[in-house]
Amino acid sequence: MLIVETIARIRREHFIKGKTIKEIARDLKVSRNTVRKVLRSGETSFEYERVVQPRPKLGRWAAELDGLLAGNAAKAAREQLTLIRIFEELRGRGYDGGYDAVRRYARRWSKERGQSTAAAYVPLSFAPGEAYQFDWSHEVVLLNGVTVMVKAAHVRLDELNAWLLDKCIAYAKAHRHPELTEQTVWEVFEAERPTLVPYAGRFDGFHAVPASVSKTCLVRFDNNKYSVTASAVGRPVEVHAYVDRIVIRQDGRIVAEHPRSFGRGETTYDPWHYVPVLARKPGALRNGAPFKDWVLPAAIERVRRKLAGADDGNRQMVDILNAVLTDGLPAVEAACAEAIAHGVHSADVVLNILARQRDPAPPANILTPAALTLRHAPIADCARYDNLRRTI
Repeated sequence: MLIVETIARIRREHFIKGKTIKEIARDLKVSRNTVRKVLRSGETSFEYERVVQPRPKLGRWAAELDGLLAGNAAKAAREQLTLIRIFEELRGRGYDGGYDAVRRYARRWSKERGQSTAAAYVPLSFAPGEAYQFDWSHEVVLLNGVTVMVKAAHVRLDELNAWLLDKCIAYAKAHRHPELTEQTVWEVFEAERPTLVPYAGRFDGFHAVPASVSKTCLVRFDNNKYSVTASAVGRPVEVHAYVDRIVIRQDGRIVAEHPRSFGRGETTYDPWHYVPVLARKPGALRNGAPFKDWVLPAAIERVRRKLAGADDGNRQMVDILNAVLTDGLPAVEAACAEAIAHGVHSADVVLNILARQRDPAPPANILTPAALTLRHAPIADCARYDNLRRTI
């Protein structure tokens, strides 16, 4: 294909500088016929399009390849063969050509097939109450100084909603239904009302996507990463993206909840998600990224600072933090405050205080089997010991 600059130069060289066609062809390294075509026409672009694509190898195999491609497209997505597998199947039937020819043919076949169905639609018809639709809107907002596009499900604008409701009702009562022309839109709505789904509370609007959990307890969503509890590693999760927060679920239970980030490349940690991992690697408490600038309750933070100078300070602090997972944060904070009040700060003391504060379990009620039940209750008679002493 000749570019505009080359076409303009050919004409300048000939009409202004007076060069011959042979000289122009030699200087610009184009054929003489091309130079003649440019000089004899006023076109500004020349393109060559092959009308018929010769296929010396693939030509007689086109019908079989069409059948393979059509059969593969009809399969479920998980069962479809790759193009390499289709090429190998065709080779097994006797085709001795190359893969590139099959690839080009399959690409054009897919494009033509897509064009034949892309503009086709199926008209829909629903019985009253059979289906409903919910529309989302995309809004441009400014969040933390960054302009982002968000998907909005609903907005509470009471006055505007009331005005819109009045206008919609007035329009529905004044206009005929587009399909049931003998009735108004409002009359059709009233007939459909008994079959509508009753209102069950505010719509829980979120965008759900499946995701995997990395070995560092992170889930990636929308170019950002969010931490999850360590027990979720190795199994898939589902991310529920709300407008203002991210909720991550696994097997129906919540394994993480964070404020939503709208930047790029940001990582949101919850240090408590990593506390179970510290039992194996207590040294990570000092240099772990989730624990940087971690704000703990005052009493626990004081114990942490006092343990920082001990040889096994990290190990003791990890034991105290793990107690939060079983006893709760308020109980551990109270135990740390009591230990500091007594002038001690070791993990053993804190855990001992927690053990004493737990409510003791009620004693088990053991039923005596019938075979062991006494028939004659024993009588307290100390004189028997005197008799025993005299016999000895």
